[in-house]
Amino acid sequence: MYKTAKIINDQISKIDVDIEINKKIPMQAGLGGGSSDAAAIITGIDHIYNLNLSDEQKIDIAVKVGADVPFCLFGGTKYVAGIGEKINDVKSDNFLFIIIKPDDNMPTNQAFMLYDNSEKIKRSAEFLKGIKNIDLDLIRKNFYNDFEPVISDKFSVIEKIKSDFYKIGASFTMMSGSGTTVYAIFDEEKTRQRAYDYLKNEYKNIFLSNTTKSGIEIVSCS
Repeated sequence: MYKTAKIINDQISKIDVDIEINKKIPMQAGLGGGSSDAAAIITGIDHIYNLNLSDEQKIDIAVKVGADVPFCLFGGTKYVAGIGEKINDVKSDNFLFIIIKPDDNMPTNQAFMLYDNSEKIKRSAEFLKGIKNIDLDLIRKNFYNDFEPVISDKFSVIEKIKSDFYKIGASFTMMSGSGTTVYAIFDEEKTRQRAYDYLKNEYKNIFLSNTTKSGIEIVSCS
């Protein structure tokens, strides 16, 4: 968080702020918690100091902090390329998720080391059609996470969570980001709620979530 504020202080405008974070997203979970914190700092400082930063200026700051930070600024369903600076909207309906974070952690730098040493597989972009059309069968056949094979080798709980999700009615499940969190998509709210009520007895870090059309927002400012 210091890095984000320092970039703004050094390159945009001198600032003097105290930053306190009430963190809800688990650490080392592959959920972009650190990236969303950085995006919140950019948004908050821009608002407090009336900097009126353009989207391009915000992205320029964000990519210097991390590749996921630009996406967190704007949120929604996006197709992101480059080093995170190329952000394209993907029209999509609402998805119903359950997210489970096991006790095992995977530091991002270690995840990338494992990935760099792994065999690369050419993937299809057909999953974008699945997202646009809410076609879970197409998503299931074509969606992928290059980190999952190498992280799953280290933590067997990932495959167990996926198996539990499918047994309880999930339409699709996959590891999130660089791990170790696993998410599942459900067709219906009643199926999701039934799965949540069952799985919460085994997994302590379990969350209900939905897709959102926005990124960081100012909730209150005093």
